[in-house]
Amino acid sequence: MKKYISAIGVILLTILSYHILNAHGGEDHGETKKSDNSIMSDIAEVLKETQFLFGIKTETSKKTDTKDITGLLGTVIPSSKGMVQILAPQSGKITSLKVTVGQTVKAGEVLALMEQNLTAPEQIQLATERAGVYAEYDAAKKEYERLKSIQDIVAQKDLVNAEIRYKRAIEGKRIFDNLSGGNTNQISLIAPISGIVDNFTLAPGSTVQAGQVVLRVADINKVWVEAQVFEQDREKIQKDNKYIIESSLKEYFTDKVTFVSMSQIVNSNNQSMKVILEIDNSDKYFKPGQFVNIKVSTNVASLNNVIRVRTSALSEIGGKPVVFTHPEPEIFKLNYVSPGIAEGEYTVIEKGLAEDERVVVSGAYQLKSIFLNR
Repeated sequence: MKKYISAIGVILLTILSYHILNAHGGEDHGETKKSDNSIMSDIAEVLKETQFLFGIKTETSKKTDTKDITGLLGTVIPSSKGMVQILAPQSGKITSLKVTVGQTVKAGEVLALMEQNLTAPEQIQLATERAGVYAEYDAAKKEYERLKSIQDIVAQKDLVNAEIRYKRAIEGKRIFDNLSGGNTNQISLIAPISGIVDNFTLAPGSTVQAGQVVLRVADINKVWVEAQVFEQDREKIQKDNKYIIESSLKEYFTDKVTFVSMSQIVNSNNQSMKVILEIDNSDKYFKPGQFVNIKVSTNVASLNNVIRVRTSALSEIGGKPVVFTHPEPEIFKLNYVSPGIAEGEYTVIEKGLAEDERVVVSGAYQLKSIFLNR
């Protein structure tokens, strides 16, 4: 029993124990005071075992050249073929819905059936046209089959004309047959593209008007981002630049971005021009209507010999940006920094960090908890 108690004690001690050291040998140089009057330090000791459990990883800070970064605000919109609306061609009533919200459909798939509202004269006219189409089909088929059976003695011209007539009759019959199995009072609403069925509130029995949007199908494997570019940034927006799109909350970004177009028309109200970028959105993170940040990196280096670290290394304490460095095997140091421009996974550090320092890039949240709870 004593062995088990001792083992548990060692494990708890390994996970929780760390020693706070004073950065200046315990001297008072105006360090921030905690409410319990203990002296705050920018150095903490964390045992090797605890570092392993916290998943702490470091990278060495390096000086490098970085590109000129231009920031824009954009909005995600459907691509030119990414969102379609299925409209009611006639006034009528929805008789059947073949899909549900969020369902994946293929181009050509029947989404819903609707029944037209036809007056008595319109119904008579439609029935008459249908009868004529079917009569022509039967006559053309019989004539073509007759001539084909005696093609050895019939003129080739007559056989060709009969075949053309028969093919036209087949197409005419196909149009009526596609109207829900030959029911000419019923219309099939078909998906023009493959995608996902967007939200809708219609139900069987709902009345719709001609031109009303019945359903929407969205394909967001590729989406566009629309942004306004002002006079001072126009020359920086080029086809060959590198573009990075990140969510407004900065928790996700992608560099799978392609330049589509720059409008040649200037908005007279604010003297801006529209730029369109395309995102490979295979993971479907970005949604139409979402606000995003756009970072444009030119091909010319504008900042030389600067310190860059992974953006994951940055944290905040008291509203101030910090990074943690690892100067000794079991020692971690809190560094207040001044971050500069960010480019994808990396951020420039203008002040507070030197070259060749071991910077914590994974486990910074756990270290922050240690410093905050001393």
